[in-house]
Amino acid sequence: MVFSAIDKTMKKTNKMSNGEFLRYLDNFAHPLAGIFIIEAISRACKDVMDNQDEIMEEERRSIIAPAAWIECAKTLKEELHKRHES
Repeated sequence: MVFSAIDKTMKKTNKMSNGEFLRYLDNFAHPLAGIFIIEAISRACKDVMDNQDEIMEEERRSIIAPAAWIECAKTLKEELHKRHES
């Protein structure tokens, strides 16, 4: 039965890597999950790029260094832009 396989997968999501979990969401969570995730990443990148000074100040307590966070947002924004160009 298909549902039992999905139920077993859902129970294991806490043991998935981030990439596996994103693939799970894209494939099983909701038909619009993939585009929702892409849009959320795009908006988060814009927020980071628009608020770099504040992030440098506020994120000092974060597990991720502010400069690395900003660089990640820049890279993801560029990758999304390349994807939509072609």
